[in-house]
Amino acid sequence: MLNAALKRELEITLETALMLAESGVSISKIAERVYDSESVLVDQLKRPLIIERFVWLLNRRRQHTPSQKQMLLPGFPTLPQRITLKNGKRPFLMEANLSHLKQFRQVLLKRKGARLIIIEKLIKFMAPYAAQTPGITVARIVAAQKDDLIS
Repeated sequence: MLNAALKRELEITLETALMLAESGVSISKIAERVYDSESVLVDQLKRPLIIERFVWLLNRRRQHTPSQKQMLLPGFPTLPQRITLKNGKRPFLMEANLSHLKQFRQVLLKRKGARLIIIEKLIKFMAPYAAQTPGITVARIVAAQKDDLIS
């Protein structure tokens, strides 16, 4: 988002601020001083940096927004379309098995919150199915539940 000249000016300003800062001054204080003393540069940076941050936040939100095509699981609101495993892979939730969900729970333990509680409920729900059919996916369980409701 930042053009090359503006990016270079920012880099030079920050390097200078670091070199001139007294020992022991926090990075936050240095950043505040740069913000307060470089109003022209800050004005030029505001729009591109804010848009860059918005893009980052929107991308993170989109990852956690269920797809319109994803089957919604009754009793399990706000599940993401994809889950993050310990190794960084991101399989679709509907293709996940019990092992994947447990790995996702480990990732969520760092953040805690509502999603962790929902995943723990889903793990408990899947456990009896996985005991009978190791490797069964969320999609197969949803399909089985749907078949049980129809018959």
